[in-house]
Amino acid sequence: MKKLILEKSKYFLSLCLLLFVSLAAHSQSISGTVTDAETGDPLLGVTIVLKNTNKGVVTDFDGNYIINNVEPGDYTIDLSYIGYGRISQTITVGSDDTTYDFTMAFSASKLDELVVTGTGAPVARKKIGNSIGSISTAKLENLPINSFSDILQGREPGLVAFPSGGLNGEGAQIRIRGNASL
Repeated sequence: MKKLILEKSKYFLSLCLLLFVSLAAHSQSISGTVTDAETGDPLLGVTIVLKNTNKGVVTDFDGNYIINNVEPGDYTIDLSYIGYGRISQTITVGSDDTTYDFTMAFSASKLDELVVTGTGAPVARKKIGNSIGSISTAKLENLPINSFSDILQGREPGLVAFPSGGLNGEGAQIRIRGNASL
């Protein structure tokens, strides 16, 4: 009786091992690091998306990313980050895990002019009864800018922008007309 149980458990374990190996063969990952082209520093918060799939990630503090459970094949990977040029590249995922490292170049000219209104519907700029300020990207091209809040700070009257916690890539608080209007 013990011999029969031992023999059946060998077959069961062999079947489980075979199932595990076959599942692992179809589930690969894409990983890598995203860095600044000029300084080589890692970029925190870069959005990475595999087109035509529901898979996407954001880089961690060290600029690393990993996209798990990717079937072998060809994909288009998109990288985007505020103030940097967008990257779109075709990659091939084989039967092993795949590593792709990217470098992104800062580009102030990639920033578009933004007009923010409190109306809720599109309105011609000259029909708005409020004061409107604009910041030209041509003036920003040669300035040392680290974040979006740096672009706004000091360039528009009544607007105060300051970082939330001081970490690179962390969101900023932006106040229009100061604390008195809260």
